[in-house]
Amino acid sequence: MAQRGYAVVSISYQLTMQNLGFGCTTKSTDKIRAFNKASEDISFAVKYILENKNKFNIDEDKIILAGSSAGAEAVLNLAYVYNNKILPKRFKFAGVISMAGAIISLKNINNKKAIPTQLFHGTKDKLVPYNIAPHDYCKKKDKGYLILYGSKAIANKLNKLNEPYYIYTIKKGDHSWAGRPMYECVNDMIDFIYFDVLKKRKRQIDITM
Repeated sequence: MAQRGYAVVSISYQLTMQNLGFGCTTKSTDKIRAFNKASEDISFAVKYILENKNKFNIDEDKIILAGSSAGAEAVLNLAYVYNNKILPKRFKFAGVISMAGAIISLKNINNKKAIPTQLFHGTKDKLVPYNIAPHDYCKKKDKGYLILYGSKAIANKLNKLNEPYYIYTIKKGDHSWAGRPMYECVNDMIDFIYFDVLKKRKRQIDITM
């Protein structure tokens, strides 16, 4: 991305669940708290970037979030779920790229909050659901039972709202597709960034491999 002229920032967030786990024995409330903590950390980083936009040569109206796996859940949560009190009220991300991510609710995805959204996901992902299913496919009796809305569910919601999305579905793909798009789908990302974010084409694209 940097070679193509885009300013790139790699943001780290606190691994609040590192010693606690993130499976079916971890309370769902702790999982949600972890999502929000990651979104908070990213927000503080973005705030710093905005305050130094001239130094970093950043266009504040064209900031795109991207993440894979837990990072994808963090950026989707930040874009569509998190109640942000850190960033300026008028600020809005220009787009989001998610590689095998999901969110805990679709209710905040509306015409006002929708942004160009690119989604990569395998249909056989056993960690993060492709459509709608419990996190880690936990049972209802488990402490960690938490329904997640994956890439397909997010794309369906944006489709109904007539908002832009670009979903790349891998038939029988597993969770390795949290990382593989960064090597195998760079041209798709460039296409999305250029046409959907920068040119605001408002396309709705479904690709199945």
